[in-house]
Amino acid sequence: MVENKVNVWLHPFRLGYFKILETRPFPYIREPYKVGNKWNWKMSVGENWSDERWSKWHGSIDITYQYEIIKIEKINTIFGEIDCYVREGIAESSIGKTKLISYFHEKYGFIKYEFHAIDGTIILMEVTEAYEKVPLK
Repeated sequence: MVENKVNVWLHPFRLGYFKILETRPFPYIREPYKVGNKWNWKMSVGENWSDERWSKWHGSIDITYQYEIIKIEKINTIFGEIDCYVREGIAESSIGKTKLISYFHEKYGFIKYEFHAIDGTIILMEVTEAYEKVPLK
């Protein structure tokens, strides 16, 4: 995870079937937090992330990402009803196109994810439990 004054970037878990998330857009948001903010990113992914269940490739594939904050939406969460920045990410590569819609709150971070995988699967994740941070001594 990266969290600083410029951006918040989170790497989703990738065990078992969830290794399918390696080729999807990552939970990633950049300043300024406002509707219409757009940015791009690139990454190469090795064949160790390929799988016959969704797509098999040899060598590395290059993935280009386009991100945009598309709106602010009020959603019900464990923190109550809060306004979140809705961020859409599109990933394109030689194996196809995928998408991630994520919901971000400046205080609580990423609250909800909707991963659209290459095989048509939609993986939904949402924060269902929270704890208070304890300051390090």
